[in-house]
Amino acid sequence: MNASLPVALVCGASGLSGQSAARLLRALGHTVILSDRNADVDLSELKAIGCEDVRPREDVELLEAYSVGLVVTAPGVPLSNPI
Repeated sequence: MNASLPVALVCGASGLSGQSAARLLRALGHTVILSDRNADVDLSELKAIGCEDVRPREDVELLEAYSVGLVVTAPGVPLSNPI
């Protein structure tokens, strides 16, 4: 983890695109927060590499709670999502 990089919030982390984005962000040194309404998908691989799983939370308060500086949304996340 690189403290000079922004904390990244991945919305839609339960899908394949979201998981891939989370892996890339971790490989680049970001602190990664996983968010999705679906809490049923196993994300243990992402947690094992240091991602923090806050599912099923997916709300605006996450931005402040984790000092998020970068938001990545997976393609399946609707544009109506509050984040």
